[in-house]
Amino acid sequence: MRTWNHTLLGVNTALPMLLACSLIVPSCNPVSPRRQVRLAIQAAVDSVYAAIAQDVFTESIQYNLDSIFQRHVPLSSDEKLLKYGFYHWYYTTYRLGDYAHADQIADSALALFQDKSFRELNLEHYGTWMLLKGDALVNLKQLSEAFTYYYQVKSDYLAQWDACKLSQFTSRLGFVRYKQNNYPDAIAHYKQAYAQFCQCRETKHIDTYYEAVTEPQGLLNGIAWFYDLMDEPDSALHYYYHALSFLEQESRRFPESQKAATTAKGVIYGNLGGLYSKTGQYEQAEHYLTESVTINGKPGYDQRDVQTAQIKLADLYIKMGRLADAEHMIADSRKGLDSLPNADFELRWKHVHWQFHDERSNLTDAYAAFRDYQTLKDSIEESDKALFGADFSCEFERREQQSAYTQLAYKNKQNFIFLLVSIVVLILTLAVVYLVYSNWRRSKRHVRRLAQLNDRINQRNEKLQLALSALQDSQQENSRIMAMVAHDLRNPLTSIKMSVDFLLMEHTQLQHSQKTSFFEIIGKSSSHALELIEELMHSYETGSDVTHSDQIDLYMMLSDCVELMQLRATKKEQLLAFEGEPVVLCGSREKIWRVISNLIDNAIKFTPWRGHIAVRLRCYETEVLIEVQDSGIGIAPEFQDRLFEMGKSAGRIGTNGEPSTGLGLAIVKQIVSSHNGRISFVSSQQSGTTFYVHLPR
Repeated sequence: MRTWNHTLLGVNTALPMLLACSLIVPSCNPVSPRRQVRLAIQAAVDSVYAAIAQDVFTESIQYNLDSIFQRHVPLSSDEKLLKYGFYHWYYTTYRLGDYAHADQIADSALALFQDKSFRELNLEHYGTWMLLKGDALVNLKQLSEAFTYYYQVKSDYLAQWDACKLSQFTSRLGFVRYKQNNYPDAIAHYKQAYAQFCQCRETKHIDTYYEAVTEPQGLLNGIAWFYDLMDEPDSALHYYYHALSFLEQESRRFPESQKAATTAKGVIYGNLGGLYSKTGQYEQAEHYLTESVTINGKPGYDQRDVQTAQIKLADLYIKMGRLADAEHMIADSRKGLDSLPNADFELRWKHVHWQFHDERSNLTDAYAAFRDYQTLKDSIEESDKALFGADFSCEFERREQQSAYTQLAYKNKQNFIFLLVSIVVLILTLAVVYLVYSNWRRSKRHVRRLAQLNDRINQRNEKLQLALSALQDSQQENSRIMAMVAHDLRNPLTSIKMSVDFLLMEHTQLQHSQKTSFFEIIGKSSSHALELIEELMHSYETGSDVTHSDQIDLYMMLSDCVELMQLRATKKEQLLAFEGEPVVLCGSREKIWRVISNLIDNAIKFTPWRGHIAVRLRCYETEVLIEVQDSGIGIAPEFQDRLFEMGKSAGRIGTNGEPSTGLGLAIVKQIVSSHNGRISFVSSQQSGTTFYVHLPR
């Protein structure tokens, strides 16, 4: 979030000088090469910088210098560099931050260094112009491009820099963090830069006002301003007075620069006044702000600082209720902004203008002023979005890591070449060794071949084992099928045998209709036996159990099955009853028959003489229910959990000594499941067992 008082007062004087003088010049000349410069040009440039030092520079002086450059066209590279150095100062300092033109000047200067021989002779100037290019891009809010120039300078010159140049570079990074509203980082960088300056002063004699006074007091004033923005008034006040004390003491060495010292003092006064206004000390605030306006309001002084001091003073008067004085200050600052536009100061002015109308309860004007302020604020915040994502310190570390990675890759390449040479030597050595060990290798091949043959034999043995296992599985399957055939054929064959026995024993006493009934039983039983054999053979040949879907008259099927099983029930004098209602079911006729006959057969087997067996058919909306209820001996608890498992119920003996194979109920379970049905039972050893078969309709 951008603070509304977003201009670095006190550093706004130091920064243009930092851009102009950078790392180089005794006379605050940003670039002052002495090679291949004609005397007339050098004399003209020296006179211009003398005027700058004496604060008497005017537009006419710039015009005269430009005329001299025009008369001596074509200019040498050194003369062009001298020209670009002056114009960079002109646009950044005299024109109060025309960074678009400053960026173009930096591009023109850097183009000169495309000549390698010229660059070798001017390496320090090349580094300076790279930094000036980065500075212009930072102020134009193009941080990604600025980082490229800063990083290249850091990579090429860091090892060569003394503490003075390190201080100037560190302050640049701090200024970037300030632009991003990261005030703690900005403070850390500015404090580091000031410590580096102090180290520089201990090891080097500094004889220029800019390097000895302007830079360090600007750092102290900047630290105070950052604390001010962070609402830490005690720390801010400490550094403001530290900056004033430093300025007062060090500027005495440079009596020719008293105007610059007075200007800087006016800047600090303005910042102090703003701080006292925020903390409610209005009398002191008015004193310092008035002093600031008086100092820098003079011709040739810092007109930009006058603007911000007037805006702060207007805000102070609003707080004090002196609206007439506030209106006067707002009008004066408006004139300054009209002649020297600045987006940040414009935002602050609009804020104070809005507060003024709001304080006067002029709602219409206050609302209009608020809208103007909010619109500009949103516009500035939108343009500043690119500033907040970059962190040059992290980017420097990342680039250093990339550089280390590149160097590591180069070393790896060298190691790879060395490895290749070593491999070639090793191959030649192995060739000699090969001749010595050839017999050993031949014997080793023989052993390997024997091992391979042994592996083949083992593989064949494994295949034979698998075949044997498959054969055993097949034998077990055949045994299972034979057991199922034997079990399921027993019911129809028993019916045939009993029918034949009746015919042979009582043929003289049977009526013709009774004989016909027995013959029908024999025919149906034979048909069921043949169908069973045919299906089991088909299942054996195809390897799959295919269920044929037929339309079954379930009522008739149950009636026929009960009629056939009645012969066996009669043998034990049992009563076999059937009740139900007509229903048609889709399924395998033969398999459903096996389900019913097996259940009735079990009921007969485990029901005592003269017992009762009931078969019922019930119809529901989605299913049919077949019940087979007997009055037999029931199912012991130890058999109930595994009743439907193949062979698990073997050993149970019927009420007349009939043996049990344990296959019938397992077959029933499989058939019912294949028809998407379910089977259950309820059993009691006192009252018998009832099986329930549910089949979907």
